[in-house]
Amino acid sequence: KVLGRGGSMDAIAMLVDYLGREPKMDAFLKHLGLSGDK
Repeated sequence: KVLGRGGSMDAIAMLVDYLGREPKMDAFLKHLGLSGDK
């Protein structure tokens, strides 16, 4: 669904379409060790 569209659509729009929701930064920040949760 994402790779098949290539550069024909905005990356964020493809991500929202794939996820079915707006992206959230909390998981990304947690992966980087920046979430503040211990």
